[in-house]
Amino acid sequence: MEEWKKKYQGKKTAILEAYAKMDTENPYVRIQKALYAEGQGHLKETEELWKNCTKDCPPGFQWELIEIAVRNQFLLEPMLKQMTPEAWNEYAKAVTDHKKWVEMQQFYPKIMPLLDGFPFYRRRLEQCYLEKLMTRELLEEVRLRGFLKDYCESVLADAQAVYKGEALEAPETYALPTRYRFASALINALNLIDAGKLIESFPFLKESLKIYPKMSGAVGQLLRYLEEEIQSPKQVITEEFMLLGEQVKQILRGLINGGQWDEAYGVMEQLLSLLPDDLEVLQMKQEILRQGAKA
Repeated sequence: MEEWKKKYQGKKTAILEAYAKMDTENPYVRIQKALYAEGQGHLKETEELWKNCTKDCPPGFQWELIEIAVRNQFLLEPMLKQMTPEAWNEYAKAVTDHKKWVEMQQFYPKIMPLLDGFPFYRRRLEQCYLEKLMTRELLEEVRLRGFLKDYCESVLADAQAVYKGEALEAPETYALPTRYRFASALINALNLIDAGKLIESFPFLKESLKIYPKMSGAVGQLLRYLEEEIQSPKQVITEEFMLLGEQVKQILRGLINGGQWDEAYGVMEQLLSLLPDDLEVLQMKQEILRQGAKA
């Protein structure tokens, strides 16, 4: 029947209308009724039918129900209560793998608020999305580091909910799953980079490459950025530049605190030209890029 709807697009409404008139509790038919109500603009009826569908939805129909929920911004709670973590894992991976990237970029910010109250499900989708993002795009260093840190914190939050502290302290010894071991090694590297210890971060970065080759593109990209930074000559900063830089920093902090992201970005670019290697400036840039993207 799905092939019919695709083949006869002009008849799709008529086909759905015929389903809407059927007196049956068949799960497939109920979904078609919801789709018909949605197409007619009957949002309340659509939501009632959708909730009814979630109560005993076979696994094969969950994708369609989630699509309906996202389009209409229905909270996913009724459905997630019926969905096992394993099933959600499969969905999160499938949706990021199979949706076109442009579609996924639009879909992701719409579905995430609907996952409130289900932190594991939310984090798992976040991880799949970030993996896809970082393995397909060439990102500026600060953005890349920000996304990598977000990814690690998300994965490690899952690990902390499942494993004891002693296992988290020695992920290799306790043979934790690949993703957790990768995040554990990578977060150590990122913390060292934040502290300005670039060379010391290399062993952890190389270890993470071996653990999770899927993320080799993102980690390799970060390694190249760091190598370039180490090899480039450092600019000598005069006292006058430092004083001017501190004044501009105060302005930038005010813009950040006020959520004025566009203005903050412009000031940040000027500040970087004054203090290109200043750790605090780089951290503020990271915050502007991350928070500004959400605004």
